[in-house]
Amino acid sequence: MKIGIIGGGINGLMIALKLSKNGHKVTLFEKNKLLSGTSMATSKLIHGGLRYLENFQFFFVKESLEEREWWLKKYPEHVHPIKIFLPIYQESSRNENIVSIGLKLYDFLFSSKVLPRSKKENIDLISKKHAELNTQNLKSIHSYYDAMMDDIGLGNQLINEAKDSEIELLENSPVLAFKLDGSIDYLSFSKGEGAQKKSTETFDLLINAAGPWAKKILDDSSIATKYDLDLIRGSHILISRSCEHSYILEIPNSKRIFFVLPFRSNTLIGTTEIEQSIDEPIVMKNSEIEYLINSYNKYFSQPLNRTEIVGEYSGLRPLISSDHDPVSKSRDFTFEKNQRVINVFGGKWTTSRLLASKLAKLVEKSSIESNGQ
Repeated sequence: MKIGIIGGGINGLMIALKLSKNGHKVTLFEKNKLLSGTSMATSKLIHGGLRYLENFQFFFVKESLEEREWWLKKYPEHVHPIKIFLPIYQESSRNENIVSIGLKLYDFLFSSKVLPRSKKENIDLISKKHAELNTQNLKSIHSYYDAMMDDIGLGNQLINEAKDSEIELLENSPVLAFKLDGSIDYLSFSKGEGAQKKSTETFDLLINAAGPWAKKILDDSSIATKYDLDLIRGSHILISRSCEHSYILEIPNSKRIFFVLPFRSNTLIGTTEIEQSIDEPIVMKNSEIEYLINSYNKYFSQPLNRTEIVGEYSGLRPLISSDHDPVSKSRDFTFEKNQRVINVFGGKWTTSRLLASKLAKLVEKSSIESNGQ
């Protein structure tokens, strides 16, 4: 089949790789550079989603943990284990026994061959080895393992794999609209010309994997869908401090969490969760910076100030919301087929390969049904 994919984020790229491997001719449309949007604005973690256990999303966490293992084994040069410490203070909203049970469940849902299991740490040893951490009123501290990625290095390797697979990669080619018959209008650069021109092409199947923009392009194309997306801006700051240990901590007076992670020679702190519309600029606001600084200063002995911030970035996460679907406001993903179009809603880097595999099965089913008509 001749298949067009809209969106060059991690989901679109992994879908392209899978479908090309299955023998389809694939063209991938990206309005900017490949992997330049939400896919590069993450916490750099490949993880099962420990906090999703609180929402009883056990199957989703299990699948994510299985995918975490795949990334660790497939790309060890870009994805490595990371030990994360989870302190519980007197004022924490989470009970230490519940946290301990949750971590054991995290281990149980998928028994990793690569990562050690979680454990409860000795507070006295932590106090000696973690001089940066404020241990006043510390009740207990636990540790568990996830994975961290070099998203630039990993992304470049995946792009090279796509080129080797002879996938047609059309960067700087924004899609204007498409139709249910598989036709698509997009802007492209002509060779030898500096201006973009409008082009139209028809595919046997179109896959709308535009991430946060998936719903907007449907609206622009006057195509109805039963799904909607809640767009959440997640922002991070990078500070000029080395970070020997990784932490997951509660936002003060809240059940929300944030990460403090080593990132090259600096420290990465995030993330915020701010609802916004697709037409608003995806930029970090002053209130978000203060939010992260104040949260950090609650737990660390050396106060952080703005002069130490050496970088910041924001990305949009598309969370599914639908009156017709129980996956409401989840990091999970779902598909919607309408004639020659398949819409992809939701998803994240960790589960992008799983998403692509499940979508490929839907594509093969569609191909069989088409050939049978």
